[in-house]
Amino acid sequence: MRFLLVSALCLMVMPVVAQEAPSVFNKCLACHAIGEDAVNKVGPRLNGVVGRPLGSLDDYNYSQAMLAARDSGVEWNRQTLTRFLKLPKHFLPGTSMAFAGMTDRAEIDTLIDYLASFDANGTHITP
Repeated sequence: MRFLLVSALCLMVMPVVAQEAPSVFNKCLACHAIGEDAVNKVGPRLNGVVGRPLGSLDDYNYSQAMLAARDSGVEWNRQTLTRFLKLPKHFLPGTSMAFAGMTDRAEIDTLIDYLASFDANGTHITP
């Protein structure tokens, strides 16, 4: 009985997150792309970003700050993405990302959930 209740609650919550994520990602669309046909724009494509080292796409020209973070072993995960999305230039001084940051923690969480739902090939997955 508990399993059925939890399953029903998850089904009720999941569509809300899926509906919110694309509108949250609109803040990123001017510079970034995600999905099977994603290409680098002003910023790198974000396929498989969650779990990958900073500055690690071979076909994108990163800032020296991003390359230094990569070389020191920093990886994009929920914590680092949250800190970066709040204040990019504070988290990574010298970054070339021209984005002031996000203040709404729910929006940040929704955005990270959305990013995590794409693998490195841009295939939409269930994280």
